Amino acid sequence: MIAGAAPQHHRRRGPSALLGFTLIEMIIVVLILGILAALVFPKYQNLQAQADATAAGTSMLAIAKAVNYYQASTGEWPQDKNRRVLPPELEPYLDTNEFEDGPLGGVWDYEDWRGGGNTAGGDEIGIAVSIVEGDPDLYEAVDAAIDDGDLTTGLVRFCESSPRLVYILLF
Repeated sequence: MIAGAAPQHHRRRGPSALLGFTLIEMIIVVLILGILAALVFPKYQNLQAQADATAAGTSMLAIAKAVNYYQASTGEWPQDKNRRVLPPELEPYLDTNEFEDGPLGGVWDYEDWRGGGNTAGGDEIGIAVSIVEGDPDLYEAVDAAIDDGDLTTGLVRFCESSPRLVYILLF
């Protein structure tokens, strides 16, 4: 050793020096991955919910168009059936599977409420296509996708008297 020089520490070289990461390095990597996951996961969930709402709105429009087409062709409205049951008159106009698949965790229903006193946004509903027992947190997103984004106006509304999201075909 040279006088006055700082002592040098020799690091071990060779295959054993490259065996892996230290515990601190691993903890830091796991922490960074956890932070990234916490930031990305909620955004992914929101995108999935938005996609579900858009798909439900598109299906709602397709069912409403089928009902309107039937009414324009025959001059009559289809018969009101139970939830998830497609009126037989609409089978030539609509895929039965599309009607039976529940949107937003709920079910489809075609409603003939003329004179029934069911209201949405203060107006009495006559004929409607509705999502029954669906996720109410996504109703506004469905409305925004296919209507005016306000559940009290337009054709897509929340029905207060029989809680559900409705696409009104006839007031």
